[in-house]
Amino acid sequence: GLGGIGGANGGAGGKGAVVGRIERPESKEGAAKLDAWIESVNALHEGDDKSRAQFAYSKNMPDIETVMREFDPEVDEALRNSGFPDNLPDMDLKSTIKYMCAILDIPVYEGHMNESLHMMFTAYLHLKNNPYLSAKATTPGKGKS
Repeated sequence: GLGGIGGANGGAGGKGAVVGRIERPESKEGAAKLDAWIESVNALHEGDDKSRAQFAYSKNMPDIETVMREFDPEVDEALRNSGFPDNLPDMDLKSTIKYMCAILDIPVYEGHMNESLHMMFTAYLHLKNNPYLSAKATTPGKGKS
């Protein structure tokens, strides 16, 4: 597959704080919230599983294991033959996000696109930080070609 991403809708994602906006980030309180957010993003990049569990989706999202499933061989072949991802249709950003999420079976709800992006990038980080998939991709005759 394309690193083993694929899936179907279902399940609910993590528990914890809902993503929002920081009002007045220049204020002392806003700066503290911004610093805390930056620390949580850094922890995510370092592979801290606790930070992943703190995101609560306001809409129904698939669990990460569902999104990480390999594509069916027919879908994998069709994507490879299409030149994906280099030959994406010419679209605006919102349409591109919807297109990418549709391929991954990640729902996109009106007004909640940031949650779909969060799920997509969480799947990407899981793939990027997976030692098995990294080894598979660099082994001759296996992984990406």
